[in-house]
Amino acid sequence: MIDSLRAEIEGLQAKRDDYLREYVVKPGDYLMKISALREYYNDPYKWRIIYEANRDIIDDPDLIYPKQILKIPPVSENNAGE
Repeated sequence: MIDSLRAEIEGLQAKRDDYLREYVVKPGDYLMKISALREYYNDPYKWRIIYEANRDIIDDPDLIYPKQILKIPPVSENNAGE
């Protein structure tokens, strides 16, 4: 029983860690550049996923600022086509 609970906890932590990726904006960054990074989406046209996940701190997707901390959600079936 303890082993099954441990496995379940590890699975939940892996899911959480996948969603909780963050990116600290650097000078010269923009959403298309960030989404094109291999460790995130490797596709500049998925910038809207980042924008939608950070609407609470981004008013204009063309205006992000150094030192902002952006949430980078995983690609899911819901946002794969964005």
